[in-house]
Amino acid sequence: MWERIREIIRKEFRQTLRDPRTRVLLVGPPILQLIIFGYAVNLDVEHSRLAWVDMDRTAESRELRAAFEGSRYFEVTALPERDEEVQDLIDHGVVLAAVHILPGFGRDVRRGITSTVQILMDGTNSNTAAIVASYATQIVTGYAAQLLEEQQNLRGIFLKGIGVEILWPQMLALALFGAAIIVLSALRFHKRLD
Repeated sequence: MWERIREIIRKEFRQTLRDPRTRVLLVGPPILQLIIFGYAVNLDVEHSRLAWVDMDRTAESRELRAAFEGSRYFEVTALPERDEEVQDLIDHGVVLAAVHILPGFGRDVRRGITSTVQILMDGTNSNTAAIVASYATQIVTGYAAQLLEEQQNLRGIFLKGIGVEILWPQMLALALFGAAIIVLSALRFHKRLD
């Protein structure tokens, strides 16, 4: 049985590579994409506008804010006081993300208890949101590592509000694109055999 499958695969490769148009379609677009994407696409998202909601107002929350402001990826452009203001800023595109420090953050950090930092993202552009979420995670993780050096019993800082739900549109589009290519290839070869 595997012998037959191997022969079918070999036959399909020979058939595909025999046709000059198919060879061009197999080799041309990937090379073109490499050239275009290599020079035109830059996935760095720098100077993202950030809202900072500090409900704790302690030295620890100010240190975390300084870590965000010290990064080239974020600029704190708004200091809202209420959740409604944060939602309004994100909904109107004034900021790309909001960091929400809950009351008790500094106390929990000093005690070595797990502390929570909430990061709210504008999901309009899921790719940008995923990149910015990754940058924010790196900064919070770096801050946690710095604290870990200072106190060995710190358990960590967890992010809420980001996850797989940001990435599902890209995964779905990739799966649909792959399925469409397979179906179109099968139809083309089926027409040739008729």
